[in-house]
Amino acid sequence: MTSEVVIDVQQKEISIALLEDKRLVEYQSEPREVSFSVGNVYAAKVKKLMPGLMPVS
Repeated sequence: MTSEVVIDVQQKEISIALLEDKRLVEYQSEPREVSFSVGNVYAAKVKKLMPGLMPVS
């Protein structure tokens, strides 16, 4: 089984998707103003960085 974490950071919100064998298992979307609490922690390796995913200063 392969697992992937996909993170999309936009100016107003952050979206996180967990894929297992290319199927969506979990999806979370939060406004950037919301502080995150500790939940599941995943170790990941960045394979590809898309141009639109660079952090906004």
